[in-house]
Amino acid sequence: MIPAQVRTLVPSRLVVVPVAASLIAEVLDWVFLWAWHPSPAWYANGPLLASVHLITVGTLAMALLGMGWQLVPVATGVRPRKGWNTAANIINWVGIGGAAIFTFGLAGTQPGVPSMIGATFVVLALLARSVMVMREIFPAEGRGMIRMWIILAELSLWAGMGYGLMLLTNRFGTPILGLSPFPTIAIHASLLLMGWIGGWIVAMASILVPMFLVSPEPKSSMLGVAAVFWFGGVAFGLPAVWLIGAVVFALAMSMSLLRRVRKNIGADLQMALLGIFGLIGVAALLLSGLSGVLTVMAALAIFALPVLHGIGLRIIPFLFWAYAFADNVQNAPLPEQVGAPSLSRLSAYGAMVAGILLLVGYGFESLWVWRFGVLLGNVSSVSYLGAIVVTALRTWQAHNRLLSLPGTEAS
Repeated sequence: MIPAQVRTLVPSRLVVVPVAASLIAEVLDWVFLWAWHPSPAWYANGPLLASVHLITVGTLAMALLGMGWQLVPVATGVRPRKGWNTAANIINWVGIGGAAIFTFGLAGTQPGVPSMIGATFVVLALLARSVMVMREIFPAEGRGMIRMWIILAELSLWAGMGYGLMLLTNRFGTPILGLSPFPTIAIHASLLLMGWIGGWIVAMASILVPMFLVSPEPKSSMLGVAAVFWFGGVAFGLPAVWLIGAVVFALAMSMSLLRRVRKNIGADLQMALLGIFGLIGVAALLLSGLSGVLTVMAALAIFALPVLHGIGLRIIPFLFWAYAFADNVQNAPLPEQVGAPSLSRLSAYGAMVAGILLLVGYGFESLWVWRFGVLLGNVSSVSYLGAIVVTALRTWQAHNRLLSLPGTEAS
């Protein structure tokens, strides 16, 4: 008998393949950043544009792509409809290939056909995924506010990609609607980073953090209020309005955590929670009127990457464990017993400190601070990969030991 919480699991490859691609993109991004001298003269810098999109399209989008396949059935509580796994597998590979072609196409000083081809593949993959997500989320029952966050995040994706295509045509010298590049960049970044990625992160955190800490999910009423201000601020370019949404969500999550049953919070969830409350720091930078580049970097460094790393370090090992012991949960070791806590801690705190060093290095145009942050970021990424690999190996060993015990052969 397979436990109810395992029945909604998707094949692990649907999550692991995009997350592995996101890790490769993350390491490559650190290589790009090592070679780049921090300077305010950033616009139309090919290698920097490639680096920015390696982290946003390569790391963040691919991580969301993979984790989203699992979050949707968890949010709805039912198995996805027939064809979900096959379509998800195709979309994964189209999205990964498109992201690779697109980002490296941007690296040149002049726009090229590869960047347009890659962008087309990425857009098609994400739009197809969006349609699949909407088909599952709309008719579902329960978790209404969390499902609303996902729907609004997907709408932000559609709008953000539209602005992204306008920017790409600008690089080819054929601007659409005659929009100036700088306001368009701000809208594009806001819709995708805080609207789509941020919206999905809030939805994931609202389900997964309480699930693993055995606490109630954030109150629906507070999530609804937070969504109005969050997406309203993103849509109309009003940081102060978005700040209210961020504060309401952080407060809702705090109230949930105060009622948790599991008191011990591992390094992975500590990192995710630090990222959630890092929203307040991002909002403070927005309101202070600092450089838009600094604000985007802060959103990546102290919000998006920490939360995705933290959730990834929890959900991927859990998937390994669930599939290995689905038929024999009562005799299985706890997920924590097959984990790699030291590597998880190094990955968790290393990523956040690296992000802060990059902010300082950019703000003060200090090359040595910048490169020290890049080096620490690489250590964090390798530790992240190591934690996942070690957990997979320990899970496999524990599974084999369990099979060798008398009376468990049939399981």
